Amino acid sequence: MSFTFGFSQGDFSDDELTEDPNHVEVTRVFANPLTNLQVSAANLPRKHSLSTILATLTGVRVTFQGYKTVQDNIVYRRELFDVKHQLMAEDDNHNQEELDILMGNTNEDVRVNVYEGGLKSWECSYDTVDVLAERMQQLGGVEAFRGQYPKICEFGCGTGLPLCFLLSKFLAMESELATELVLSDFNYSVLRLVTVPNMIINWASTVDVSELVQWQASADGQQFADDELLFTPVVLEHFEQALKRAKVDVSVISGSWGAQFNDLVGRGSVDLLVSSETIYAPSTLPVVGESIIELLCSSTGFALVAAKDIYFGVGGSVGEFAQYLTQRIAHGVKIAFQVCKIESSLQRSVVEITKA
Repeated sequence: MSFTFGFSQGDFSDDELTEDPNHVEVTRVFANPLTNLQVSAANLPRKHSLSTILATLTGVRVTFQGYKTVQDNIVYRRELFDVKHQLMAEDDNHNQEELDILMGNTNEDVRVNVYEGGLKSWECSYDTVDVLAERMQQLGGVEAFRGQYPKICEFGCGTGLPLCFLLSKFLAMESELATELVLSDFNYSVLRLVTVPNMIINWASTVDVSELVQWQASADGQQFADDELLFTPVVLEHFEQALKRAKVDVSVISGSWGAQFNDLVGRGSVDLLVSSETIYAPSTLPVVGESIIELLCSSTGFALVAAKDIYFGVGGSVGEFAQYLTQRIAHGVKIAFQVCKIESSLQRSVVEITKA
């Protein structure tokens, strides 16, 4: 896989914007998709304490696997079967509709306003890891990257691999720079079951093995395989201490995107916004686009949006997303974008959006 520049907003003519009935037309009056967005009380965005989430994971034994990206960057993620095992073991009041999907009983990857596919790691997550690694190298290393982007938000994070990759780099060395990582997903269950566990696993990959074994020691003398990690109170305490030492603050947000979500994230404060596989549906694509625009236009940061070129059977596409951005530029929004094509049999792209 390699990256090549595809096109920017200047490559779209008015004819190209209107000749296909599936394309978004440039209209004289713009209707902000966030203004009339109806969010139910159950799906309102909420901030969660990392410590509270960690408390729910105490004593959980996880199985994980390491993955090497095309550009040889390594990330670790919890195995899906292991998540299902935890769900079955918990005597909890889960939403039954959501639980059926999480357990795979319905054979669905997504159900609108119920579950947004966050348990699985999709191809574009690994593309995003490689783009971030390249960006870090271009800037001159981890410290320069942290200096450039003190607040980083992953939008619709799911398994959270891009920010997990960054976290492993941040925690592997001492720094005087403070960094805030914001992890957001529609489903709190996803954040609790995969996002936060993946952060712990990727941190553990930076820890001396003998120390890690000692922190997992138990009275009954349990043995652990190389692909297992027991979240003992000691392990979780060391994880939190590592965050403090590295001056990394982690914020966790669940719920729907929209104006309230942007308020929770903090308008004008995001330096780098990362999103992967979130523009798959035409109905939510404008919401994603406008949310990113609002956060970018009130800050000096930039966004990376990774996606498949076309989501067959669903309807979203990189082309439609690019046209939405072009329409907003035509209405005076001060942004610029370029599409970086990924050379792969499965056609994918990364869209870079900056404030103009």
